Amino acid sequence: MQPEKQHAGRDYGIPDRSIGFWATGISDLDKEAVAKLRTLLAPISEYCLPVFQHLPHVTCRYLGYHDEVPYRRVSQLIPKLQEIYRRYLPLSFTIEGVFRSWERSDDWRKKLIMARVVSPQLPEIHLRILEITDGFGKFTAIEGENFSPHISLAYLKEDFKNCPPRAVNDFIEHLHFSPIACRARAAYVRAEDGTAMKKIV
Repeated sequence: MQPEKQHAGRDYGIPDRSIGFWATGISDLDKEAVAKLRTLLAPISEYCLPVFQHLPHVTCRYLGYHDEVPYRRVSQLIPKLQEIYRRYLPLSFTIEGVFRSWERSDDWRKKLIMARVVSPQLPEIHLRILEITDGFGKFTAIEGENFSPHISLAYLKEDFKNCPPRAVNDFIEHLHFSPIACRARAAYVRAEDGTAMKKIV
């Protein structure tokens, strides 16, 4: 299968959230674990916009930009995705630490605070999904051998996009906590409007 036509000059290292993209992953995470993450972020809440409180999830594969891949193609994948996810769900993992995306980039779109997810099964799921989505292209910086499971926690507010506050950097560097046990009970794809998540398992 040939990959969808890609826009010239567009960054295919990390998805550009200002454009919008399709994705699939695991969801329906333990409420207790999500509450602990929310509490951890409280000291820097004035600098950040939380992104995980309503639909916390772990992305297993990005499926391209909305203007390049029609939802019809995404929806055709759902039976195969269901088959993969059902082998693993419910899936237990641990949350071990918080890190920042701007350690490697000055691009404000990547100013994201994330929780590191540890699970031997998630890389397996990612590779299985890569096998059935060969024609969808790949975001090289975060997929394949660079896949690192995480929960997106918050973005820096617009006021701080060019210069992360020292308070945020210091907080993340010195934040230590015991591993948080968590479980995912469902899987999703981003639905046709590109914002809501459609539960598929």
